[in-house]
Amino acid sequence: MFDKCYSVDLHVDVALLHVNQQRPLPAGIDPGTLTNPGHALNRWENYHVDTAIPMHHITFNGIVDLPVGKGKRLLRNSNRFLDALLGGYEVAFVGQVLSQGFQVGAGNWGATSPVQVYGSDAPINDCRSGVCRPAYLWFNGYVAPTVVNAAKNGVTGLPSNYTPYLAPINNTPGTANFGNNNVTVKLKDGTSVLTGYSPGPAGANAFSQTVLLGPYNYVTDISLYKTFSITERVKLRVNVDAFNAFNIQGRVNPNTSDGIESLQTSYWTPRQVQFSARLSF
Repeated sequence: MFDKCYSVDLHVDVALLHVNQQRPLPAGIDPGTLTNPGHALNRWENYHVDTAIPMHHITFNGIVDLPVGKGKRLLRNSNRFLDALLGGYEVAFVGQVLSQGFQVGAGNWGATSPVQVYGSDAPINDCRSGVCRPAYLWFNGYVAPTVVNAAKNGVTGLPSNYTPYLAPINNTPGTANFGNNNVTVKLKDGTSVLTGYSPGPAGANAFSQTVLLGPYNYVTDISLYKTFSITERVKLRVNVDAFNAFNIQGRVNPNTSDGIESLQTSYWTPRQVQFSARLSF
């Protein structure tokens, strides 16, 4: 059991002046209670674009009768054997094109700048792991100043005007708590404690509802098939099915905090091919 408890006074250290990065709660909202929060407050905190649903999504499909075989554009005068072997094939396909949305990170409370989206226009080298790999700075996320254009284990090639959209409160290299949002809070008994700055209500961060458009991706599945007539009643259908037929890697969304899009992970699974046959009689 604790023999003493403390309450937090409203007086805080100068570091908490970063509170101006909060979204102010609009006047007139009834917050309700802890067990029955107000509808308007819930909407203010949580209403935003659902990033699980593609921002754009186009699907397409079709069937093509290949112009090969007796009476067709190619091999129109083929004999019965050649027509049975090479004619009558069909190709079916289905595909989709989609875009992805993502919500930027909202865990820092320091200096802010306008969000700038670079997309594929800002190729960089990410050497933070010790191995340099090509990547893209999709948007101006937070890259620590200690690794910006660092000769070793750094990120090089960042745009000359790069400024992170949101930085931690403590963002001066070499100072205490560099890279985090710890602040000093003075208690009523005069003592001070170091704690992570985390104001409420939920959604108070200025970027808590900022959703950006990520890469577009497309994929196509293709089937080549034909039905062979062995007798009048016995038929054999053969299929060659290729999923992700063009073996497109696809691009993933960037890291929501540093804005870097890795090219080491694919959005789609690799091409898969299956052969199947169905005998009906």
